[in-house]
Amino acid sequence: MIGVLKVWETATWTEVVSSDQAGSAILALDWSPDGAYLASGDASGIIEMWNTAEWVYRSYLPAASAPEGAARFAWSSDGSRLAAIDGDASLVRIWNPTSRTVLLTLDCGEKSLLSDITWQPTGEHLAGTCYTLDGHFVRIWDTESGSFIDQDSFIEILDRIDWSPQGDMLLYSSRSQTVPHVNEAFKVSKRGDS
Repeated sequence: MIGVLKVWETATWTEVVSSDQAGSAILALDWSPDGAYLASGDASGIIEMWNTAEWVYRSYLPAASAPEGAARFAWSSDGSRLAAIDGDASLVRIWNPTSRTVLLTLDCGEKSLLSDITWQPTGEHLAGTCYTLDGHFVRIWDTESGSFIDQDSFIEILDRIDWSPQGDMLLYSSRSQTVPHVNEAFKVSKRGDS
């Protein structure tokens, strides 16, 4: 399957771009915070970078080789780093999208997989929803050192995760047989300091 990227200008709903440059089905899209770039992740695991001023293909990041592809990624708030879950969902790589170099490689631990990631607005931390056969958990990493700094375990299946604009709360959505889509938040700024 060939992935097609289409972009419309919303004032007139004019199609600005229609491209089939993607090698396979596109699984994820995300704008850089300044709008200068669009990242698209495809089923082959490649993240393509588009210059939105001229809508030209800029470069790609070879995030993964597994057949599941690059389905999740997130920009840091300053646009200097792009975090991407590898195709087999076992690792997060933090990229410098300009130099196309890996700055950090993070994981959830042995036999654990990732389903979502989000940056703290300050860029200090990255959080991910992880799972194993035994349960589900949220893990938080320091994005300078790559060290694991906190973790909370849950019985529910965790779907999505997001930081509050102030960066002091972490929101996750979970599903269960009794109450689907329950949202909960917990303090992360000073966990373990009390």
